[in-house]
Amino acid sequence: RTRLLSRLFCRVLAMAPALHHSFECHPGRTVDVWLYRGVANAQALAAKAKDGSLTPEVALINARLVPDAFCALVAANRAVGAHQRGKLTTRSLHAELVYALAASKHIRESLRRFGVPEGCSECDVLMARFDATDEERAAVEGMVQGEAIGSLDSLAQSLDDAAVKKLYKIQPKELEAGSLADAVTCRIGARDSL
Repeated sequence: RTRLLSRLFCRVLAMAPALHHSFECHPGRTVDVWLYRGVANAQALAAKAKDGSLTPEVALINARLVPDAFCALVAANRAVGAHQRGKLTTRSLHAELVYALAASKHIRESLRRFGVPEGCSECDVLMARFDATDEERAAVEGMVQGEAIGSLDSLAQSLDDAAVKKLYKIQPKELEAGSLADAVTCRIGARDSL
């Protein structure tokens, strides 16, 4: 009996994403986020996502451009809001999440920069799935050939500070008042106003 409970507990832990978030502003909607290091099949996943054959559908995000989990949650909130209003800029909710992370309003450029980088053989990838079931969580984890990281706190370890500052046009003066993550979060949240 103890062995059975131990196997069941390990199986539940294996299906747990690094972050599970329920949206307060959008009751009943959730997002699960995973962080993977050294994803060997990132290009194949990106190609499937691009042609719409990735099942279940997920957002594939270049983890080197996301300073912390809150930035991803702000972008996810924007994507869900656009979806519920019927005002998606992209073709799907998951692509909208990647687009919402970008500083640019150019869809193709935003998806190219913040999605999986071309030619990357061992990428750090942030994956997100909206309203996932247990079966979909297991499928997401089964499709990735890389090391699952249990916490999004380690996003800062692989962050490309220079690229983030350049993409979001962050000035040194801004970083005197707050962190890089604060500056990025403000840009994501206020993008339509700027």
